[in-house]
Amino acid sequence: MAQSNQQGNRSKRSAKGRERREFERHSVESVHGILLSSIDARVVNISLEGVAVETNDYLQVGREYSLRLNRGDETLPLQGKIAWCSLVRTTKDEAEEVLPVYRAGIHFEQVLSDTAKRIYEFLEKNALIKLEKRLFGRFKPKSGKPADVLYEARFAVKKISQSGMRIQTDAVPEVESVVDLEMQLDGKLFRASGRVVHVQQLERREGDERPRIEVGLEFLNLGAASRRIVEEFISQERI
Repeated sequence: MAQSNQQGNRSKRSAKGRERREFERHSVESVHGILLSSIDARVVNISLEGVAVETNDYLQVGREYSLRLNRGDETLPLQGKIAWCSLVRTTKDEAEEVLPVYRAGIHFEQVLSDTAKRIYEFLEKNALIKLEKRLFGRFKPKSGKPADVLYEARFAVKKISQSGMRIQTDAVPEVESVVDLEMQLDGKLFRASGRVVHVQQLERREGDERPRIEVGLEFLNLGAASRRIVEEFISQERI
């Protein structure tokens, strides 16, 4: 019975692979877009200068990220750069799969008076200790408030088909993660979600300041309008 199930699973995977290969990928040039992704995080401590978070995803040192601190129905949006990131331990999910836990320091950039006031109000309501008017050091939020760490990265399309595309970017998304993307195809705005099927770091060329990462994406649940945009774009490329 086990062998029969394994053969059935292989058949399904093969069929799915054949279905994907039916859509020929076409090389394209001068098509660019934006890759958007959100990572769940837990706030470890926070100050006016920055915040330490824990997440199951590695955050790229030196890269700018957006951060949303969630407090009930309110959200505090902030912008910062990853100062450091290190593996601190592992944990297990509900399926008993081992997951890494990274701790990262995010340094806030250009904290103006209005933003500083909002951070102070967040700390005042969520810190474990009473805050004074002048803030020194870092403060630990009650029970580790949840946060969303978001990144935005530009990409260039290298190949595209009705089922997905291959892009080049400087971001390193996790395989099997889901990202949002948007780009212009023949002057039409195309938005979609994509599953990351492979990630490969390319050799740096002379003068490159950022890494070159090749990412394979599989489109997820394209609506009729989005599918039509891709099909029309591909048909024009064939001419």
